[in-house]
Order: sequence, then C-alpha cells, then structure tokens
Amino acid sequence: MPMTIADWAALLDAVEEGDAEADEADTVFTGNWPSEGRTAYLTLVAEDPYVVEVHDASSTQISVRVPIDLKAEWLDSARERLAAVRRELAA
Repeated sequence: MPMTIADWAALLDAVEEGDAEADEADTVFTGNWPSEGRTAYLTLVAEDPYVVEVHDASSTQISVRVPIDLKAEWLDSARERLAAVRRELAA
C-alpha cells in the first residue's frame, strides 16, 4: 500500500506531540511512515541529531540509519510543504 498524504500529516502530528512529551519526560520519540510492516518504510527517531532509518525488511532485508541535523524550524517547513502538496492535488 503506497504512502498517503494523510500518513505524512499523521507523522508530523506525532513528531510534534512526541517532541512536547519528550521535553517533559526526557524520552525519545520514534514514528514510522508509512506504518511499519509495509514493504518499505521510514522510522524517524527524535534524538539530537534526528535519525532516519530506512527499512526494506520484506524485500531486501536491508536497514540503513542516517543521522540528520535538522534546523529548529524544520517541522514548520515540513507542514508548509505538506500544505503546498495538498493545494496542488486539490487543483
């Protein structure tokens, strides 16, 4: 099943909520996009720096972990890109 715009939006919401909870509880948020268990998926780990893991378990059984140094405003920028995609798809 392919990734959807709703999957993207749900992950951004979960990251925002996870970041807020992590600030309070000192825990690390992780989220999958699309849902884990599909052919291939990404896992976002909200550490410092953030980490993106790419999993292709059912096909090649390869998993790659890449740290990325996101700027503080990255979540706002991601939401702007999501809104732009939604506008284009609605046109």
